Amino acid sequence: MKQHYLLVISLIILAVSVYTFYVTRKSVDILKNKSTKTEDNRPTITILILLILVAILVIPWLYTSTFLGENYKGEDGTGQIGDTIGGITSPFLNGLSIVLVYLALKAQIDANKQVQQQFEKQEIESRFFELVKLHRENVGEIGIGNDFGKKIFVMLIREFRLIHKLVIDVAFEQGIVLSKNQEFQISYNVLFFGIGENSSRQLKQSLSKFDNENIFFEKLEIVLNNEIIKEKEKQKEKRVFKYIPFRGHQSRLGHYYRHLYQTVTFIDKQKISIEQKYDFVKILRAQLTTHEQALLFINSQTSMGKKWYLSKNENLLKTYKMVKNIPLDFFDKNTEIDLTKYFDNGYFEYQTY
Repeated sequence: MKQHYLLVISLIILAVSVYTFYVTRKSVDILKNKSTKTEDNRPTITILILLILVAILVIPWLYTSTFLGENYKGEDGTGQIGDTIGGITSPFLNGLSIVLVYLALKAQIDANKQVQQQFEKQEIESRFFELVKLHRENVGEIGIGNDFGKKIFVMLIREFRLIHKLVIDVAFEQGIVLSKNQEFQISYNVLFFGIGENSSRQLKQSLSKFDNENIFFEKLEIVLNNEIIKEKEKQKEKRVFKYIPFRGHQSRLGHYYRHLYQTVTFIDKQKISIEQKYDFVKILRAQLTTHEQALLFINSQTSMGKKWYLSKNENLLKTYKMVKNIPLDFFDKNTEIDLTKYFDNGYFEYQTY
């Protein structure tokens, strides 16, 4: 009979231990998730405390009274009862202590991970904003003549459009059929390298894939030189440009695009969510004027800008919408290029209105 009651009491103690473990684990989860709903857990904790108090008061009384029909006092009084209770509860309490220590250590490890992640995030932010600062400084240092900064890109687009027109004319005259994309590639190469003692050699090499016999290049070089002569002969107030065009902008654009690419790829390689990456690059994109974004797109279509395409299906300009602010009809679809063929519907800002 005694064994039967002891078994019942042991089960009660086991149930209280399991319940204690459950409540403790739930409390740890709440702390881990930084829940603000701590008041929801108060009734459960109150019940647990009451159960423990009841167990402390009732179990000794059950052993020492005749309520259960038998008295468990031995010859030495209640000493055996204490030994019995200690023997029954010790395994459960020791096991519970181990579990609580494990949960405390796990919570500490998770907290350390959160601290480390926060520290890494701060490092990313610090490095990124340093790169953005350098980008702005680079733009401010880009100059042609007495002009510096973002207005330079307006001039570059204007020069590009003139080159593009001359490329189309020379190709038509030579009977060479070029796609609109190829026309843009050739025009950008001319803008980038220009013509001159050293520049012409680089330009010739860059156009070799379009012109194996160099006939197109030689004719284009003649036309560009004639345009330079015409520009020089004009009175200063009647000139299209404040500078002599077609001399190349390699020294200006080379460093600009290398740094811009480095800044985007720095964020792209971080182990953070795509949403966080996009938010970072969006800050960088906000620094770019319409003409900067337009020239960036042109650059990405050339061999010099091929790195913007990480793979066949991964394009940094698409992923981070680097040129989404180019307005509708900035480029003439008939005579220049149709941007909607290069990006999905809804990519551009004007498509979301």
